Amino acid sequence: MFSRNLVATLLLSAALVGVHLGNSARAQDAQTVTAEIGGKRAVFPKLQIPPKARLERDWVGEHRKWFERVAITPFARQVNGKPWADEAVRFLRDSFLAWRPTDLTDLHPELAKAADPLTAQNCKEPLVRFFAAYWRYRNSIQYRERMQGITALTHYDHKDGEKEIDAMQTAVRDLEKSEFPRAPLRLFADEIASAWARGYL
Repeated sequence: MFSRNLVATLLLSAALVGVHLGNSARAQDAQTVTAEIGGKRAVFPKLQIPPKARLERDWVGEHRKWFERVAITPFARQVNGKPWADEAVRFLRDSFLAWRPTDLTDLHPELAKAADPLTAQNCKEPLVRFFAAYWRYRNSIQYRERMQGITALTHYDHKDGEKEIDAMQTAVRDLEKSEFPRAPLRLFADEIASAWARGYL
């Protein structure tokens, strides 16, 4: 027969072991991710993000401030008083937020549509014309075919986006004549080169 004190000690030890194992399991769950792959469970360590890590949202925020400073603020001063000024500034801000997405299939048809009233109001500012043509090209059948691998080499591709690429080129030439900052201008030119190259590669 075990003494009462020994039994109590054993029960307390078992309880403490159980608590320790439970805490260990919870700690492991907090540091790992379990997924099912091919019908089998797999455990992966969670990504550890340092408190002051530089994330994508920080990068996007910095570039948003940069584009606002070098392009949108000077543009807003230049067109101040025009009947379409506020609409154009809003269009440019929305365009920059959606520009150069990681998902190339995200076409943003709402921006292609937002450009139409500015065109109808005879807004001929090259920065607006560039983004208007850019979003129209992105929403063309030609662009969607390129994303599916249908190129000009197939000889049955659509050409409805080429006029928009031409319009982008004209806008960039006009921006260059107006001494627009070189850095964003190079990015715009890269968009044009990619649009033409995508038709044949």
